Amino acid sequence: MIQKIQIKNYQTHSKFQLNLDPHITTIVGPSDVGKSAVIRALRWVCLNRPLGNHFIKDGTESCAVRVLVGDKEVVRKKGKHNTYTLEGIKYKAFGNSVPSPVENVLNIGDINFQGQHDSSFWFALSAGDVARQLNKIIDLDIIDKSMGFIASELRRNKTLVEVTENKTKQTKDKLDTLDFVEELTDDFDGICALEEKLDLITKEISGLKSVVDKTKQLEEDKESSEELVKNFWTIEELAIISVETSNKYSKLSNTTEELKELEEVVSSKSPDIEQLEKACVAALDTEEIVEDLRKTVSPIAHHMNQIHMHKAKAKELSDKLLTITKGICPICGNELKEI
Repeated sequence: MIQKIQIKNYQTHSKFQLNLDPHITTIVGPSDVGKSAVIRALRWVCLNRPLGNHFIKDGTESCAVRVLVGDKEVVRKKGKHNTYTLEGIKYKAFGNSVPSPVENVLNIGDINFQGQHDSSFWFALSAGDVARQLNKIIDLDIIDKSMGFIASELRRNKTLVEVTENKTKQTKDKLDTLDFVEELTDDFDGICALEEKLDLITKEISGLKSVVDKTKQLEEDKESSEELVKNFWTIEELAIISVETSNKYSKLSNTTEELKELEEVVSSKSPDIEQLEKACVAALDTEEIVEDLRKTVSPIAHHMNQIHMHKAKAKELSDKLLTITKGICPICGNELKEI
């Protein structure tokens, strides 16, 4: 309940204070002394009406109204700054309304004010206006606001539904034009399968290429082996020649022994003509044998060198063949033996 009103520079009042009775307060005075100004000042504090600054007393730059409600004080000022103050807390930038904390403390609305020239309370109002006033008193206005909000939301959602249905229809139409996508999907799956097959074929080709390279290497090694076999045949021929040469060398050794015996005979006594002739013939034969032996031994020495060279080459090729084939013959599959 309002207990006191203090007014400063509001319309005709430079400084005014009014203590209110707990039940009824009556303001009496001649015209134009500021009785209605007190009501307007209180209305200005409670409803932030009227707007503007035309109510500031002429010759001053600001006005203020102080209202004491119970143990709380509300101060309304207008001038350089437009403010409400409640219990030391200042409120600014509240627009055309009253700050909620101040409004809750005052708890006064437009229905609480009756002007001097206003029509009798509610008797001159239409049924609709009376209903609206009742709504304000018992807070039924929230139902109207809720119904209005619901109606607005319904309209908005109906619009959204229509927009969504149109978008859905457009999407379906687009989907109808995208039937070929399924075929493309099948084609894509087929391409993926072909790529997998291509990868497998590429790997097989790489493996076959490796096999071909090994095969070429084996063919080269085969040619070397054939050459080695030919060299083995040559070695065998050389061995035969060596045996024959050995036999001739044995004969030559025997002939040499005979010559030594002849020399001993010649040196011990005068030779017999017949024996000397035989010795000459034997010497000539021996000379021919020596010459034949030289001719035989010379190619034998050459062939022996060739034999050593071919044996080394055969060893090298054998080791290489064992390394490449890992000890398994690529033709018959049997285990190879080291030479």
